[in-house]
Amino acid sequence: MDDHPSVEQIRAAVDRSGYLMEQKITAGVSIKGYSVVPSWPFPDQDLGVSREVDVLGNKSIHMEEKPPFAFLWLLCECKNSSQPFVFMGNSRDEWHGIWLSSLVNVAGKDSSAKWKAISSKIDISKHHHYSPQAVLATQFCKIVRDRSAWKANHEGVYDSLLLPLIKAVEAHKSITEGFPALIPFTISVYYLVIVTAGDLYYLDAASPDSQPEKKEWCSLYRRINSSKITGAYTFDFVTMDHLGKFLDTVIEPSRLEINRAICEWELDAIAHGETR
Repeated sequence: MDDHPSVEQIRAAVDRSGYLMEQKITAGVSIKGYSVVPSWPFPDQDLGVSREVDVLGNKSIHMEEKPPFAFLWLLCECKNSSQPFVFMGNSRDEWHGIWLSSLVNVAGKDSSAKWKAISSKIDISKHHHYSPQAVLATQFCKIVRDRSAWKANHEGVYDSLLLPLIKAVEAHKSITEGFPALIPFTISVYYLVIVTAGDLYYLDAASPDSQPEKKEWCSLYRRINSSKITGAYTFDFVTMDHLGKFLDTVIEPSRLEINRAICEWELDAIAHGETR
């Protein structure tokens, strides 16, 4: 065996590693107008070590002369695997009944009870997926080969995919809240995105005869209740080839709708003689 790999072998090894996928996703998010930080580091409060999110993207939602200011934060993890994911839910599940307070955060030197009440009045969480072109699932698994048969497996998917993003968003919120004297009142809206090289399928549990339907993206809703983290989160799984379409079809309309809701509140406040 040759002691040195060929350039073809080097390229094949890098392709399998997922590094090039992360580069492609970083460029794909950036071209949509986001400020991007690749390999964003954050502290893991459970283990006391530094972790990384593959891509952190930021885009303004609302920036005027006076607060509230609002920003959209996109936290992306890349999954360079050909294994398909299958999502299961009830076709009667509806987005307007979903409470996503864990993905909306308020912070800043003016984050008094008054401002928090204003944020609650705007009710940004209900606009979080204003254009829900993705089906909403409550369970998912990966399909893996087990000897001669295919097996639906959920082992490790929570710890490897969902938990790191939950820790990342909570770390980002705590970092923002740690500098209240330096920033004005700010609303941060978070989207947790998992980009995969494999296929995505949705299975409607409400229909006993339903077959898995191939999807370009799919949203997963999960509640978390641990000793350190409690909340409700959505995770958007997106195929790598459709990330740009997802950002245009789901995230951008939501960003514009949140801005509209804030502007509507501002006009109402002015009409009633309220000051900011």
